Amino acid sequence: MQEFNILLRQISLILILFLIPNISLSKEFRGSFIAWGTNLDFVVHSELDSDEVNSIIYKAQKIPNSLELVLNSKNPNSELSRLNDSISNKNIELSKDLFFLIKEGVYYNEISDGYFDITVGSLNNHKSIYNESKNHLECVGVKNLVLDYELRTIIKKKKCIKIDLDGLAEGYVIRLMLKTFKESGIDDVLLNFGGNVSTLSNKSNWKVSIKNPDFNDEINSTVNLNNLSISTSSQYSKIIKIKSDSFSHILNPKQKIFKSKKNISISVISNDPIYSDAMSTSLQAMPLEKALEFLKEAKDIKAIVLKRTKNRETKTLFNNFQ
Repeated sequence: MQEFNILLRQISLILILFLIPNISLSKEFRGSFIAWGTNLDFVVHSELDSDEVNSIIYKAQKIPNSLELVLNSKNPNSELSRLNDSISNKNIELSKDLFFLIKEGVYYNEISDGYFDITVGSLNNHKSIYNESKNHLECVGVKNLVLDYELRTIIKKKKCIKIDLDGLAEGYVIRLMLKTFKESGIDDVLLNFGGNVSTLSNKSNWKVSIKNPDFNDEINSTVNLNNLSISTSSQYSKIIKIKSDSFSHILNPKQKIFKSKKNISISVISNDPIYSDAMSTSLQAMPLEKALEFLKEAKDIKAIVLKRTKNRETKTLFNNFQ
């Protein structure tokens, strides 16, 4: 029997979408694809002809596919994988997309008090966390990255540093897809990329309902999502089993451990899909008390924190969406 058994359990979206278009000459177009192993869904309201709209949807859908070979650390042929495999103290020039997201990762590490960390890639090898030598603990920390903003280069101080852009990449791709629609003359769009939802709203009124943090479909609250983005992070949607213990897939980068499985969800709304993606990840990585304290002190973040109790009641621990 294998010592380490990884069990990933996928659940239905934490977000339920309600589409409320205004009465007009607009027609509704839908498209569903698979990108980066997850769902990519489009809902478009437009007065343009069908061929033109479908062509624009296809153009937007190609964006995550084109960035697969740049940003996906799980693809051994990607630019990011080559960077992760590179030696230490070598000055490496990066593509515009990869450098931008690494720079963003350093920024979110700073504003999240270190709870967003793109250098946790070495910890994704679940066995390494329980390695008695603990050498992997030295392979985490953005302090081990040296960026040259003018030359667009990076130096890894240690060869073992592995960068993982989960928590940024989907938000970045959504931003690029929204830009494509807007530049093509479409300004009523809803995108769902792996549970990260963003909209453009001119005539359409988009509403999103947030489910209670469990595996049921009970709705907790509904919010307007016009020209905004929402990202929800949970500790229960994916389970990792190591030996006889079950953990959430969420890493605490400071303690360098996986968090316990709990029915807690954190949703963040912003006008920037990257911010929503990164901050929902950051808050979920924090101890719950730290996350609540962070939210109470922050002035520029909209979030809702839900917790399911043992008697199956849902408590709203924080909510400033209104």
